[in-house]
Amino acid sequence: PTVSGRTGYLAPVDALAMLRSEEAPLPLDTANLRAILATQVVEQTRAPATLFVGPAGSGKTWHLKNYHPHQRVERRIYVDLSQPQRQALVQLVEAAGAVAPPRVTIPQLAEMSALALQSTPTLLLLDNVDRATEKAIATIDPLIDAVAECALAAKTPKTPAEQRKLAPLVARVAQQEIKPLGRAEALSLARNHLPDQIVDPQATERRILELGKGHPGTIVDLATRTQRGTLEEVRHYASNQVAPINLGWILLFPIFFLLLLWRADGYLIAALSMLAIMVLRRLLFRQLLR
Repeated sequence: PTVSGRTGYLAPVDALAMLRSEEAPLPLDTANLRAILATQVVEQTRAPATLFVGPAGSGKTWHLKNYHPHQRVERRIYVDLSQPQRQALVQLVEAAGAVAPPRVTIPQLAEMSALALQSTPTLLLLDNVDRATEKAIATIDPLIDAVAECALAAKTPKTPAEQRKLAPLVARVAQQEIKPLGRAEALSLARNHLPDQIVDPQATERRILELGKGHPGTIVDLATRTQRGTLEEVRHYASNQVAPINLGWILLFPIFFLLLLWRADGYLIAALSMLAIMVLRRLLFRQLLR
């Protein structure tokens, strides 16, 4: 049950030669079908594997845990490779229903993990592959061969060192890049996690979209922190928003100018006029931005 593959046509004469027997070939009857098929060589194939790549907060873990396998599986095993290699292998062995001996080497643990995974058709989910060591990544390929299907998640490699680390898996797996959300989708996601009453909803939503950059995990985290009142960036952004202009203060400016015309000279009037224009211009500009 742990070997997948296909068998080609094998003539009875070839089957007889493989059995190294001088007996006559079996007739092609239903009763002899199992005996004839048992002599065929199984052409072993590799289990399908998918690698989800994307920036931090793009929802790699969500895609990994909600992955729908194409093969028939009886169990799902999730392992986070950001932890030490020994701890990850022990977790894998125990999740497969086995027990790791207390004093066992890492190569022995890797072999035990592969043997434990072969017992039942398994969907193996490996998260944070980019944070694993190169030695840990070297043990992933035998694990993939031991399961029915495998799905992995890693941050998009940017530096040459990160690319070299994931290079052994690139040719082995099918990559799926997670693209960021559009503005409408990101705004809908943020509104689903924001409280009903906010001091400045539009400013808060704009700031969350600006900081989230279309990544679902980051948007949800920012909206949740805003709901709890712990998001300093959004609070600071909202505090800089100018309150609506009071029309009463605007009506005082003509009276102010009349007083200046009556008591002050031309130079003072010109200076105060320029100052008033600068203040009014800045207030009106900020009000329009709202």
